[in-house]
Amino acid sequence: MKSIRKIQLHGRVVFLRVDFNVPLNEAGEITEDGRIKAALTTIEYLIQQGARVVIGSHLGRPKGQVVEKLRMRPAAKRLSELLGQEVKYVKDCVGEEVQQVQDNLKNREVMLLENLRFYPQETANDLRFAEQLAHGVDVYITDAFGVIHRKHASTFGLPSLVFDKGVGFLIEEEIAALGRVMHGPEEPLVVLIGGVKISDKVEVIQNLAPQAACLLVGGGVANALLKGLGYDIGQSIVESDSVNKEQAGVDYSQMALTIWDKFIGEECGIDMTYPDGKPLGRIVHPIDFVAAPSTDEGAETRIIELGDAVPEGWMFLDIGPKTRALYVAILTEARTVFWNGPLGLFENPAYAEGSRVVAQAIADCEGYSVIGGGDTEVVIDQFGLKGQVSHLSTGGGASLAFLAKKELPGLAALE
Repeated sequence: MKSIRKIQLHGRVVFLRVDFNVPLNEAGEITEDGRIKAALTTIEYLIQQGARVVIGSHLGRPKGQVVEKLRMRPAAKRLSELLGQEVKYVKDCVGEEVQQVQDNLKNREVMLLENLRFYPQETANDLRFAEQLAHGVDVYITDAFGVIHRKHASTFGLPSLVFDKGVGFLIEEEIAALGRVMHGPEEPLVVLIGGVKISDKVEVIQNLAPQAACLLVGGGVANALLKGLGYDIGQSIVESDSVNKEQAGVDYSQMALTIWDKFIGEECGIDMTYPDGKPLGRIVHPIDFVAAPSTDEGAETRIIELGDAVPEGWMFLDIGPKTRALYVAILTEARTVFWNGPLGLFENPAYAEGSRVVAQAIADCEGYSVIGGGDTEVVIDQFGLKGQVSHLSTGGGASLAFLAKKELPGLAALE
C-alpha cells in the first residue's frame, strides 16, 4: 500500500475517491461539513503538486437511482469555499460530458463527479462501470475510509485497473490511530462497545478484549449479553431480526454469552469493584437502567436495577446512574480508550444521559482516545465534544472491520 507522498502527481489526472456523505437539511444545505474538511489535506496536496483532480463520492442511499436531493452540488459548493477556488461540478460521473470536462482540466484544477451511487453498477462492483470511471485516469488515490470495507466499483474495481495507486493522508491517519489501539496500546486500555447490533462487533470484542484492562458494554450489545445470562430485560431491544438470509435464525444472546464465557474468571485490569463490592471481570455490564414502556416522547420512566423484575412491556433505553458512575470511574483511569456505539436511545434527550456522560469522560481522559465513527460520531457532535478526543474516525463500519482484522477490499485493491 503506497502513500500519496511516493507517487508522481504533476500534470497527471488523479481520481480521488472521498467520502463526502454529509448530512443535508430539507433545503439541501449541508449541516455538518466534517467529512469534506477531513479530505482537505489530501486535496490541497494534490493541487500543490500540480495534479488534475477528479473527485468521486457517494451521498446517502439513492439505491441506484437519481435522487435530486442527493446530488453532489452542495458538496461542490462547500469544497470550493474551503479551497478558495472553483470546483467544476458535473451532473454525471461517466459519459461524454464528464470526459470533456476531465480532458480540459488544467494542472491544479478540481472537478467533482455526480453521486456515484446514482448508478446501481457502483455497489455491484460492475467492471464496465469501473472501466468508464478509469478512462483517462493516471493515478488513483483513496481517502474514503468510510467505504474501504465495501467492494464497490469505485473502491475496488477502479483501482484494480490503475497502475499508480495509493492512499491519502486521511486514511494514513485512520490506520495510525486504530493501530495505536490494536498494537501495544498504552495501558490500561478500556474498550466501550454499545449500539444495537452485536453481530458486527463480535470479532472486535474477541480481538481487543485479551489486551484490554476491561471491556464495557451498553445498548443492544449489553441487552444481548444479559439475556444470555438469564436476566429479565423485558422488551429491551436485542438484535434478532435477520438482516439477510445468512443471519436468519442466529441467536445473538448465545453469541454474546459465548464471548462472556471466554473471559469469565478474568479480572478487570483496573483496581475497582461494583458498588456491592464484587470484583469487576474483564467484561463489565450495566447494573441499572433507565426504562420506559415505549420510546414515545414524554413516556413514564423509572430506574430499574439489574436483577429486578421488569414490568410487562417495559424496556431498557439507557444505562442508569450507578452504571454511569462506574463507567466514568473506569474511563478516568484509562490511558487508551476505544468507543463504538451509543449506550442508549441518545436521539431522545430522556435517554441520552448515559452516552453524554461517557462521552464527556472520554473527552476528559488524559489518555489517547479513538471514537469509532457512525452513531458514536453523531453522539460526540451532539454534545459539542468534537476536537476534545484524540481521533474521531470517519468510518464506523470500516473501523470495526479494521479492528476485526478483516480484509478491506478498498485497501486490498491497492496492493
